[in-house]
Amino acid sequence: MRVKQILKEKGLTSKDVAAKLGMTETGFSLMIGKDGNPPLKKLIALAEILNVDITELFIQQRPEYTICPCCGRKLYLSIES
Repeated sequence: MRVKQILKEKGLTSKDVAAKLGMTETGFSLMIGKDGNPPLKKLIALAEILNVDITELFIQQRPEYTICPCCGRKLYLSIES
């Protein structure tokens, strides 16, 4: 899961989010860790607290653009089917 990354992006701490979920910080860390297997109810609540779609807890959204490592310009991306 990419919860730690989302917390960092939103300027939140695991302690704050754990409290909102009614959990200890240790329990929250175990839940979002490598071997964690949180129940769906907790995942839904976590997504609501973080104001993200539940899928974003697992999959990073594709960026609209990337930065060229040579010139530093924005390179806009599009997906064609």
